[in-house]
Amino acid sequence: MTNKQILIAFIAMGMLAACNSKKNNIQNADVENSAGKYDYLIGMYNLVDPQSCVDGSMTLIIKADNGNYAYQLKTPAQNVEGKVEIIEGDCSVILELPDVKYAEYKGAIPEDKSADEMPNLQEMYGVSLMYSNEDGTPSLSIQNYGNEMNYYVIFKEFDCKYLFLEKN
Repeated sequence: MTNKQILIAFIAMGMLAACNSKKNNIQNADVENSAGKYDYLIGMYNLVDPQSCVDGSMTLIIKADNGNYAYQLKTPAQNVEGKVEIIEGDCSVILELPDVKYAEYKGAIPEDKSADEMPNLQEMYGVSLMYSNEDGTPSLSIQNYGNEMNYYVIFKEFDCKYLFLEKN
């Protein structure tokens, strides 16, 4: 398994573990067009700041693209477009944006070292977002950085562990 696959699996497992036995209210999402299974994801999502740690804006646009789904992500540091990969679990839907570049990636940190002592490894791409519609507000969440055991920062311009985007 590559470092990227391990990281994606780790993030996905964490997101799925956070899902309780109650199924996410995915089937009740506001469906804009019933032609595609995931058309309820189509729309514009903007960054909200419940933690007061965001300095800047983030906009994610998801659109239908010849039977697939595409995205455009704008942050102060990136403007990225690409294809959305969708992973559906028992109680969650995860969107993968494979072309988004991490700001920093140091991977697994040995027990006798700190993240500050380790160099950046290869360039890392691919961001996972978890869809939620628990309270009737379609939203996406991102784990923006790891920990001392698995160090990464996706969006350095945002000093929050988790970022939340709500659909307009």
